[in-house]
Amino acid sequence: MLLRCMRPYPLLWACEENFEELAIHLIEQDPNVVHSTNHRYKETALHFAAAQGHVRLCTLLIENKVNVDAQNIHNQTALHKAAYNGCDEVVALLLTKKANISSLDNLQQTPLFRAALAGHSSTVQLLMKKYTNLNEMNKRGWTALHIAAINNHIDVVRVLLSKKVKVKLGRAKKLTGFLQMLLSRGHLEMVKLLVTYEVESLKRNTDVNQTLFWAIRRNHLEIVQTIHRAGAPIIVIDDRSELFTYELALNAKSFRIAEFILSVQSTVVPKFALHMAAEAGSIGCVSILLNRFEAEVNATNQKGESPLELALKNGHAAVVRMLLEKSAKISKYMLIYAICVNKEGSFECTKELLLHGADPVEIHEPTGRSALHHAVLVDHYECTKLLLQRGASCATKDKHGRTPLHYMALNRCRYALKAFLEVTNGFRDLENVRELIRVKDDILGESVIDSARACFVPLYRTLKAVEPIEGIFVGEYLI
Repeated sequence: MLLRCMRPYPLLWACEENFEELAIHLIEQDPNVVHSTNHRYKETALHFAAAQGHVRLCTLLIENKVNVDAQNIHNQTALHKAAYNGCDEVVALLLTKKANISSLDNLQQTPLFRAALAGHSSTVQLLMKKYTNLNEMNKRGWTALHIAAINNHIDVVRVLLSKKVKVKLGRAKKLTGFLQMLLSRGHLEMVKLLVTYEVESLKRNTDVNQTLFWAIRRNHLEIVQTIHRAGAPIIVIDDRSELFTYELALNAKSFRIAEFILSVQSTVVPKFALHMAAEAGSIGCVSILLNRFEAEVNATNQKGESPLELALKNGHAAVVRMLLEKSAKISKYMLIYAICVNKEGSFECTKELLLHGADPVEIHEPTGRSALHHAVLVDHYECTKLLLQRGASCATKDKHGRTPLHYMALNRCRYALKAFLEVTNGFRDLENVRELIRVKDDILGESVIDSARACFVPLYRTLKAVEPIEGIFVGEYLI
């Protein structure tokens, strides 16, 4: 009854379940039964016994002339099965029985690939002793090393690297692409291991540099640190951009890498390093350069720009604050320039300049415009409000005879109007407001009231509430 239940593959079932006595009985009844295979996968009893690590059954089958290199529907041998499952005793047995270690399955993978895929380092070591080509690639262009790395089997990769296998082969010919794939899978330690191996084994610095530049552009700090620990220089010039790695890191916004590059410098830093850091907005690099290397805070670059100007240009308020605390000089028109930049951070930059002594009533001589003119022109609420609180004059005229209020009316500056309303109590606290709103410009000959009435009704209504003005008609309606 039991044998009927096991039909049509009783020996295969016995080998899989490790029923040795039953297997012996079946072989004694019919010695040719060892050659039988199942219908679906074409696997012999040796496939089943090897996959489960049943050494005694494997020995029994081999002694009874089973084909040790028989292949299933996937062209896998018993050695493939044993290797994938980490059955070292069976692997050792099959190797002593001259099993074909180079047998390829449907993916052109040897048993070594299967062991690497499953992460069995001891099995890999056994198989490696018989291999002559550890750099062999499968159908998809991967080596056993690549397969192990993709699956994050670090021990297997270490074993393979100990035999000086190549990393840059097949689909990993471009190493940085392969490393990026590993990082996308979260295999950081694997990447560090491979990078260290490449640095230590390669004699051409250009190959190492390509990995370094890739790591900088992708902001992989730990990879850069690994390259440095392995003994490769990290302060080199990128052929593509012709930039030093420090500047390359700043341009890529990889600030922690830029800080690390500075930290490994001894005494010399790149020319205009402080300017680069200030322009990029790296507060860490600025701090290192000012405190450790004592960089000149007021030095100018080829264009005559100081670090403070570059920080203002890009709205880096934290850098502006640090430079000012280190006695950076506030040059002429710098406050106006900070306002005109009108970027995120402009308000904080303007605030820092005013806190450190910038003149709120400064005039730009070529145009005659004050800082308040420019704050209104860019319609910046915070800057306008801050300048009014600091005593900026609303009566200053530019070369066209226009006050900030003229530009507010002509350009419909809603946010600047909001700032004026809050600081001046709806213009009521503004000094000489009645005279101010009737001053005529030199181009149109219009007063603030005239321009507001024509262009900016909310301002006109506000001024009308301050001083009664004779109503006028706009279309069919009296205002």
